[in-house]
Amino acid sequence: MLTLSPNQALPIHVQQVENLNVAAQGADGVVLSNLPVTVTVTGVNPQTRPLTTDGTGQVGFAYASDPLVGVDQVQASAFVNGTMIYSNVVSVPWNSGTNQAPVVSGGQPQTIILPAQATLSGRVTDDGLPSNAVTTTWSVLTGPGTVTFDDATQPATAATFTTPGTYTLELSASDGALTTNSTVVITVNANTNLSSGWILNPVNSSAISGQVPVTLVSGITLVSGTLTYFPSNHPEAAVTLSANTTGSGQIATLDATLLNNGGYFIILNGTNSNNVMQTSQVYVTATGDYKPGRVTATITDLTAPAPGLPIQIQRTTTAWCGAHRATLGTAGGSASISRRRLVRLAM
Repeated sequence: MLTLSPNQALPIHVQQVENLNVAAQGADGVVLSNLPVTVTVTGVNPQTRPLTTDGTGQVGFAYASDPLVGVDQVQASAFVNGTMIYSNVVSVPWNSGTNQAPVVSGGQPQTIILPAQATLSGRVTDDGLPSNAVTTTWSVLTGPGTVTFDDATQPATAATFTTPGTYTLELSASDGALTTNSTVVITVNANTNLSSGWILNPVNSSAISGQVPVTLVSGITLVSGTLTYFPSNHPEAAVTLSANTTGSGQIATLDATLLNNGGYFIILNGTNSNNVMQTSQVYVTATGDYKPGRVTATITDLTAPAPGLPIQIQRTTTAWCGAHRATLGTAGGSASISRRRLVRLAM
């Protein structure tokens, strides 16, 4: 094992010298003396230095900037028993003595196809002034939908998009005194070339309602698999229909009466009896008006005029439950008498 210390170098002026130490020991904890070691510096002061550990398994390494401001990455390597081993990487921030704003890059523009994520390769470097602490944040400047970052505080992370379109994302970095921003454009396209693969029903681009059987094409038998679905504009809201999908023919039932109307992707990741793995997906549109808890209708069955006391008998039905209500009204106010009963609507 090679260890380069200190693990985190403090900010250093370009007129000073950075001192590091390399320690080598075997897996059994025994120090590795007289071991040839190579120290490599990449960044503003690129260089390679061959060294040899002493009787304690250590060797020092010192160098200075000439006289560039920026950040170096230092790492040691060595051959041990025919295998190349590497130390930890130490960042050395060189500064001019005057605080400079962080240098930020949001990465290259990308084009993705839903439901894929965008891999953001942001980069932030700093001179370590004034306190050797930098905070970073990803945010959305423009875009037609919602963006979810795996970790918005890390320059390198992933982003999930809900809706096709063009998004401008911003990476911001602050050293506590100065802030720098950088943007990147992500083009998100809808998946118009779906492969239904082993899914026979529902048919790709079809409208669904009621109880929808999910079936496989003839001749396919699954030995394992996962069946999920999600709204086309919310890929992060995936629902698992079956975590252990096996068999042939009908493998599940999708209850479309529980879905808001709109587009959905149904995804099958499975392995068949021939040990072939495949991802099959279809796009469907949930339709229909009579869905539980979503439809309310009021019907007036009878209006009976009465001196000073007009009477109306009405029925109000919401989803699976309805009511017969008699309402009595007068010029000075009203009173009501209700009689409720369970009504099952035909779907």
